[in-house]
Amino acid sequence: MSIFNQRVKQSIDNYKEDLKPKNGKLHILLIETIVDNEYNQKKEYMSKINDFLDFMQENKYEILDVKLNINSERSMAGYSYETLITYK
Repeated sequence: MSIFNQRVKQSIDNYKEDLKPKNGKLHILLIETIVDNEYNQKKEYMSKINDFLDFMQENKYEILDVKLNINSERSMAGYSYETLITYK
């Protein structure tokens, strides 16, 4: 498993415990993603979020909306993206 794939798996593991049970009610999940590869940041961000959305759908969560907030300032760790996922 590549380092990138290990980081994606770790990211999924970090957030999956925050998912609420499937009970028909509306829930939100805020995911903060740090992208440290300046030249491929869009690709790296999309890969991380798509993998998490795939995980949710494979586990029968209904995704209602996905919104993105970009913090354009670069920190020591990289660029910060916040993704708000609304789901049931």
